[in-house]
Formats: sequence, structure tokens, C-alpha cells
Amino acid sequence: MAASSVRRQLGFTLIEILVVIVLVTITLSVAALAVPDGKQQHVQQEAQRLLALINHAERMAVIENRNYALHLAVGNESVEYDFLEYDAAGQNWIAATNPAFRARQVAKDITIMVDVAPEETSHPTMKDSSGSAIYLDASGTRSRYQIRVSAKAAPEISTRIVSDGVKNAAFASGA
Repeated sequence: MAASSVRRQLGFTLIEILVVIVLVTITLSVAALAVPDGKQQHVQQEAQRLLALINHAERMAVIENRNYALHLAVGNESVEYDFLEYDAAGQNWIAATNPAFRARQVAKDITIMVDVAPEETSHPTMKDSSGSAIYLDASGTRSRYQIRVSAKAAPEISTRIVSDGVKNAAFASGA
């Protein structure tokens, strides 16, 4: 009689299996959210690099009493940017002599969109230039602009850099 009342359990019940599956799913979801997305990280790095260069150029324009411009050439397949300085003697824009401001090509999986407010400054504009220019004046004034750095394959992954023309460029919150 004692042998028939003791039941041997040889496996797991359906409820036990479902609980384990739910716990594993929750753990994997939390782990997936904790690991940074490669595209987001790549976009963030490019935006940080560009912001650092813009802020450096803003400071150098005032320190050196020299007008700089960030020139962005956005094509179908590539994005390039470089810094120019105004040569007052030659009355034209030339490649910046500071090695930090060398020309750069953005990775092919990243795109940059630029929106520059109409200029009302005394600095000379680049007349025969393709692309957009953001002016950083020696007096400390600068263009008002918004730059959106995003992943080509996923435009919703983006970071914005903005300047109101008075404060240094900074990351913007929101979309």
C-alpha cells in the first residue's frame, strides 16, 4: 500500500517548464537592452567627433582671430567634411592649416543632414562651393544650424548637433 501512495516524479510539469521559459525570456530581453546597438554606437561616435571638432574650431577662431568654416559635402554615396579658413590677403577660403581640421570622410553607413539658417553676418561666403557651410567667426559669432548624424540603413537612429548662433554647439535632446 505504501508503494502505491508514493508517486515517483520522473519529469517536469508543464507549469514548471513554462515558468523557466518565461524567466529565460525576461533575462535575455534585459541582456539585449543592456548591450549597446552597434549602429547607435557608430552614429554616436561620429557625432561626438564632429561636435568636438566644431567646438574646437569655435575656440580657435576667437583665439587666433581667424574666420573658420565647416564645409560639408553630402553626396549620394559619401559624406565628407573639412574646415576652411578665410585668407584675408587672397580674399578667399582655403584649407585650414591646423592639422586637427584636416578633411574627413564619414563611414559609408552614416549620413549627415545639415540645416543652416540664412546668414546675416559680415564674413564672406563661399560662392562656388557645393555642399553646406557653417561659419565660425573670429568675433565669436557663428551660424545657426542643426546637424543630424544618422545611420543610412536605420534613419531613426540619429543624433542632432545644434547651435543657436550664440552658445557653443551641443547635442540636442528629442527627435
